[in-house]
Amino acid sequence: MKNNQVASAKLKELVNNLLEAETDPGEVHHCPVCGGQVRVIFSAYTRHGRELLGVQVWCEGCQIALAMDGGGPIPKWVRHLSTD
Repeated sequence: MKNNQVASAKLKELVNNLLEAETDPGEVHHCPVCGGQVRVIFSAYTRHGRELLGVQVWCEGCQIALAMDGGGPIPKWVRHLSTD
């Protein structure tokens, strides 16, 4: 259980770093846990009149999948991805 918590924390840190990018960082990244490829998908959507940020993370090597939603600041490039 503790290993999963550490892995999840590392993947969440990766997501936070990607959200700070000025432009779309793309979908495929280096996994900070196993060194393999991790896919990170961002989307913006509206629920009950609130704009929310959705994030999906999946690493085949780690066999870990995360899905997160939040109401924090949404980068412009995420809004652009969600309207394509």
